Amino acid sequence: MPWRFRRFFGFGPFRWSLNKTGIGWSIGIPGIRYGISPTGQRHISIGIPGTGLYWVKYFTAARFSRQAQQQINAPKPSLPGNSSGPTTGRFPWWKQKGLGD
Repeated sequence: MPWRFRRFFGFGPFRWSLNKTGIGWSIGIPGIRYGISPTGQRHISIGIPGTGLYWVKYFTAARFSRQAQQQINAPKPSLPGNSSGPTTGRFPWWKQKGLGD
């Protein structure tokens, strides 16, 4: 099992966490907190104070990483032998080429 590092710093309702991924923060009271993880994911946690039992809900990210955005904007590959793309005009490419009904 690999070693992990995590350190918390707190002042009032604020808490900052430091780990190998970066710095995250949260705000709340004992039992319920809202925060942003070091990777930028927003989350809410609800727990039973003093027990170590808690539930975390991560929300979907509104922003994409640069790599994810490049994958979304990447040009789609066209089918072999069809330089104009998968469909042209009213009919699919295979009907235009006379390949099937």
